[in-house]
Amino acid sequence: MQTSQKTKQDLAAMLLARYTLLRVRSRDEVRVEKAIVAATTRAKFRVVLWDLATGSSEINGKGETVPLDSGATDPAAVLGAIRADLEAAREAARRERPPDPKLKRVWILRDFPPLLPGRPELVRGLKSLARDLEETAGAGAIVLLDNSEPLPPELAGCVTELDWPLPDRDEIGRILDDTLATLTAVHGETALAKACPNGTRERAIEAASGLDAHSIQNCFAASLARSGTIDVAHIAAEKRRAIKARGLEWTDPDPRGLDAVGGLDALKAW
Repeated sequence: MQTSQKTKQDLAAMLLARYTLLRVRSRDEVRVEKAIVAATTRAKFRVVLWDLATGSSEINGKGETVPLDSGATDPAAVLGAIRADLEAAREAARRERPPDPKLKRVWILRDFPPLLPGRPELVRGLKSLARDLEETAGAGAIVLLDNSEPLPPELAGCVTELDWPLPDRDEIGRILDDTLATLTAVHGETALAKACPNGTRERAIEAASGLDAHSIQNCFAASLARSGTIDVAHIAAEKRRAIKARGLEWTDPDPRGLDAVGGLDALKAW
C-alpha cells in the first residue's frame, strides 16, 4: 500500500471517528488537497475550501468547485460561517429533527495557521469550534492545510497533526507517465521511445525521489523541453537546485562508494 494512500485512509477514519480539528502539513498543496477531498468524500462529508484571497467555495456532487462566499476572506468570517453551520445542527437536534446533510461539511482552510500569531480571538475560536463540533451530532470538521511553523501552544491537545508524505515511487511513476502521455499525444509513439528508452524509467524515478509532486513534474517537463528526453542527469541537477533553493545542503554521493569508508572490511565483504 502506498504511504500516501494509507495516510488518506487514516484521515477518512479520523473524520468518521469525529476528529473535528486536524492540521495537514505539506508543501504539495494541490496534490494533498485532492487527497483530502477524496478522503472527506469517502467519509460522506461535503467539502468547503477557504483561503484568504478567494473566500469560500464548495465542491459539488460533480466534483466542481462552486463559489460559496467570495467576500468571506476575513479569517474571523470563515470561523463565523462554521459556527453558523454548527448552530443550525444544534437547532435541528433541539427540535428532534434529522440534521441537514448539507451542513455536514469539512472546511479545508488553506494557510490558516500563519494568520494565528497576534490573533487570540482566532485561536480561541478554533478551540471552541473543535469542542462544540465534537459535541454536536451531524456537524462537520475543520482541516488546516499549510506548511508553516508550529501552531500556537494554546492549541496543544486540540489539534491532530498529520505530515503528508512525499510521493512514493508509484506516485512518481504516474507523474512521469502523465508527462510522457502529453508528449505522446502531440508527437506520437516514436517520440515516446526516444524520450524514455528502456531502463530510463526506473532511474528517473529514483533520481526524482524526495521531491514534492510539483517539483517532480517540473523536473520531468524541463528535461523534455531541454533535450527531448528524460535525462536522469538533468533531473538530478534540478533536484539539487530545488533542494538548495529551500536552504538545505546537498552533498553529492562519493563516487568511491563503500571504498570511501575506512575499516568495516568484514561488513564490506559480506
